[in-house]
Amino acid sequence: MKRILFIAILFVMPFLLQAQLIELPKMKVPGLKWETAYQFDKVNHLKVDYYDKKGRLKQSHDYEIYYQQSGKDFCVKLITGKTDIETVFDLKNESVVQTFSSKGTESMYNATRFTFPDESKAKRIELKPTGEKREILGLECEAFIYTLRNQTGKAWIATSEQMSNDYGIFRASKMGMFHNTLSTGGFVVEIETEDTNGNRTLMQTISLRNNASYKATFDGVNMGTAINKVSYFNF
Repeated sequence: MKRILFIAILFVMPFLLQAQLIELPKMKVPGLKWETAYQFDKVNHLKVDYYDKKGRLKQSHDYEIYYQQSGKDFCVKLITGKTDIETVFDLKNESVVQTFSSKGTESMYNATRFTFPDESKAKRIELKPTGEKREILGLECEAFIYTLRNQTGKAWIATSEQMSNDYGIFRASKMGMFHNTLSTGGFVVEIETEDTNGNRTLMQTISLRNNASYKATFDGVNMGTAINKVSYFNF
């Protein structure tokens, strides 16, 4: 018997992780491939703080997004305090490899396939400009607001910045079932949201384009494989 970890990760506000562990006969997932190692040379640091309606900090999550100066693969590392969740996006093989690490326990590994939704199926979040401008981390940013179901938000976007939002706070904060693209171009540097109960979430970029030498290695690990395909934007 081989343990198959069937899991889909959604980065939401607040963060939600859903996982189901099931036992299936030993099998291979057709077309599922990944590399034994991935090397990254750049990293962006992000921070997400959750506040209750009285303004008290409830929890914080730190993100490190590793990427390649020459290349497309990237790695999102979420540090919650108790568990580290590392997600490597392999764009060549259209696969995702995840590592779940917790102190005192053996790391768990899971690989699954993803699909790119075509442009006609992309879900766009409509942003309205406010005219406000400020500099964040040396980038000239403009403020845009939006309303999404029971949530209002304000996003600060460096409209002239060409860096992929895969390497930023938009990926870490997006709700894939609601939106996965923006109605305007640019790199999202900061997002602040508030729900109808007054709970607030502040998502900030702490630093960009730091040099790094980070290697994610999967040679010889006990890899579980998921039988499902998940939309690229839903991770």
